[in-house]
Amino acid sequence: MTANHEPKKKIRHPLRMGAVIAATMALLTIGASAAANPEMVESFTMQIASVFQVGELRQDLTTDTGETVTALEIPEARVEDRDGRAVLVVMDQEIDVTDALSKDGRYEYRYEDEGSQLIILVEGTPEDWAMTTSAGVPGEEPMISVVTTKEEQDSVGGAIECAVTGLPAAAEGTHVDWQCRELENWYAVQSFELPWGSSEGVERLFLAPRTGGAAQEVKLYQYVSARGTDPIYLYDEWNGRLFCHAAYRETPATMLGKDGVPYATSDIEDIYALLPVESALAGADDYTYFTNWPGLAR
Repeated sequence: MTANHEPKKKIRHPLRMGAVIAATMALLTIGASAAANPEMVESFTMQIASVFQVGELRQDLTTDTGETVTALEIPEARVEDRDGRAVLVVMDQEIDVTDALSKDGRYEYRYEDEGSQLIILVEGTPEDWAMTTSAGVPGEEPMISVVTTKEEQDSVGGAIECAVTGLPAAAEGTHVDWQCRELENWYAVQSFELPWGSSEGVERLFLAPRTGGAAQEVKLYQYVSARGTDPIYLYDEWNGRLFCHAAYRETPATMLGKDGVPYATSDIEDIYALLPVESALAGADDYTYFTNWPGLAR
């Protein structure tokens, strides 16, 4: 079974398990060297002059030398066991794939946006499956592909639960989803607490030392508004500094509709930065920005 999904028009949030810098490194063929030489990666990222968002999944990065690099992000996808039903959770959607796996042994999810395509293929049975998540440009071979088995997904969840202590429990009547990323010396743990029957939840960020110890909340945010707050998003750690999605910049824009009539809208730019670990734990916005937006250079 294949499902096609139209792009959603909404203010963009960083996609979980997104790989902006990882995709950039892969495209420049410096992945292997980057692992041994993080200073080289930092040098490249500091040369990024602008980041242009193309739809939900794609960004075009321009360096200060004029080189353009396409970076794709892969959103987090999981197959959850819910009372014996296999449910694919991706892009704010929950899709019951039990019948498709039982009948056809496969389920394919497709999402196309401006200049990018996401394909998630789940193969196997509801009890034992493998999921291939691919992203690329429509009509071309995928630029990024990740394979996850049920055993791998379950083992990651168990390791996170055992490795991190001091995280708050869910309040009565709410459900909490956790996502953990292993950094060089820390676990970055993102929580999303959602009251049952509601679509509005609270997202929080914690850092926990990999050597052991309780998690500490990081109270730094991409934005704070009447709609709520969104914590910074941590991608990686190099030499005691965190590579993070630090903020958004929204600027007025005018576009033409299909009827040729102009309408007012907004451009959303993602702002990336390096942040010392000690500053993150202290809630201090001691950012070194990668881009030179007015008022942000330091």
